Amino acid sequence: LCSSTNDGESCNQCDSCRYFNNGVHPDFTFVAREGKDKNIKVERVRHAITADVAMKPQMARHKVYLIMADNLNEPGQNALLKSLEEPPPYAVFILIATGLERLLPTVRSRVVPLMLARLSENDIVNVIRRTPGGDKLNIEELRFYARYAAGVPGAALNLLAEEWFDPLRQETADFYFSLSRSNPAA
Repeated sequence: LCSSTNDGESCNQCDSCRYFNNGVHPDFTFVAREGKDKNIKVERVRHAITADVAMKPQMARHKVYLIMADNLNEPGQNALLKSLEEPPPYAVFILIATGLERLLPTVRSRVVPLMLARLSENDIVNVIRRTPGGDKLNIEELRFYARYAAGVPGAALNLLAEEWFDPLRQETADFYFSLSRSNPAA
């Protein structure tokens, strides 16, 4: 989306970069589940992508749609098909999925898969540290989330964002360590 790219890197100076960095770029759409929803609602796909893709970019040469495809159920993926089949030349779709098997065969036939290597534990620790609040975690917590993520930094970041995970983790650890101190009958 950068209007002044240098060898594929964004300049972080132009209006387009500033809008993107502030989360208000008119030609960038991030589609993920909202709130406590288990999936991306089909209405969201229709509104954010299908209805929007026909409009030309306002600022950049392209319109970019970043879609968390793991959260698309079958109706959501089917709603996306028409846009993937016949996209306008300025539209760029990036679907993020943990595996191709998560996508319908009709969607898989319309995308080019890029398999990314898993990151090392240290790399994931560095990713977590750079996120808001990541610098408040001690090294044991950082390493736990990095190991749990199994090379996928998004998994660690998702767990950190979930309010239920840390208390459940602590409760489970407390229970496990209390077993050695408790009565065997209990």
